[in-house]
Amino acid sequence: MDDLAPPEAALRRALLVVPERDGPDHGGDAVVLRKVVAALQARFACDIFTVRGERRALVKAVSMLRHQVPSEWAGYQGVEAREAFAARLSATAYDHVFILYEALFHLAADAPPGGPPVTLYAHNVPSQFAVEDGPLDTFLRTLAQRAERRTFTTPGARLVLISQADRAAAMRTGLAGADVAVAPPGAPPSIPLSEDAAFKPECVITGSYAWWRKRRDLKRFADFVGVRTVHGFDPGVKSVMPSSVLHAGMQEFDWAGAVRLGIVTDRFGGGFKLKTLEYVARNCAIFSSAPIMAEFAAFPHAARFVFDNRDPSQLGAVLHELAARDPAILRAEFTAFKDACCAHYAWETCLAPLVDV
Repeated sequence: MDDLAPPEAALRRALLVVPERDGPDHGGDAVVLRKVVAALQARFACDIFTVRGERRALVKAVSMLRHQVPSEWAGYQGVEAREAFAARLSATAYDHVFILYEALFHLAADAPPGGPPVTLYAHNVPSQFAVEDGPLDTFLRTLAQRAERRTFTTPGARLVLISQADRAAAMRTGLAGADVAVAPPGAPPSIPLSEDAAFKPECVITGSYAWWRKRRDLKRFADFVGVRTVHGFDPGVKSVMPSSVLHAGMQEFDWAGAVRLGIVTDRFGGGFKLKTLEYVARNCAIFSSAPIMAEFAAFPHAARFVFDNRDPSQLGAVLHELAARDPAILRAEFTAFKDACCAHYAWETCLAPLVDV
């Protein structure tokens, strides 16, 4: 259940509570978790406590109803993990505990009284997902809100969210106080635009689609614009799928040669769309079906390169709008936008509110 990292006498000691991952290692949650763990290991002598989730669908369905939690949390509600977590805290003196996944926040209730401070790091606010879940949205949102009110507000625990959108949602639903921290993910290294770059009407779709909600929204988008395979848009628009289909070839693609349009097919809010930072660093404007402007509004020319909360029917108009811009002005404005974005979303800066306790 756990993997002990060698302690360093000069560092304070921390317990990092993480889920066992079974999805792709380039998915957003996996990337963020790796970065967060590495940042904490640079500040603390860390023990890593891994919780294995239940895989059987029927058992998870029963757990969801029994424990009144979102489906994504249902596999982590077992008694064994709670008992092992409480035993670990009783046996080892820690200076801090970091629970790094919202489905595990319930473990904080099993911490001994007077124990170490606890930080809860939420990758998502699940009640924000259910608005796109059709006939079940009210039921699923109610389950999520109940679970969030029990766990996000654990007495004495510090809550850290991953996006400004999540923070606003938490405030609206009374989940957090005004001092809740935000520690978003960081951007990958930026690729400079070539001196003669112009807009090229190519749509880029990257990311992992292991989660059913992401697959659902990708299919909706593909069906609407007439995509028969993940490789081609029709008519006249080309797509690139480096992360999920051509992942090995991503670095070899000519990202410097043009400004393109990166597509976020997710319709649900919540969390942080990590692929948006990948798009910007690789010289792509953003077309998103989910509202994401809260994460970009402070940057110069953001409204000219972030098209958020858009229906797929608007894709053609956005492509024409970008293509009509003067290439020199486009390059200058996009570079200013990208530089500000990548500077703001440097990993070390982004994770400081989480690791500096």
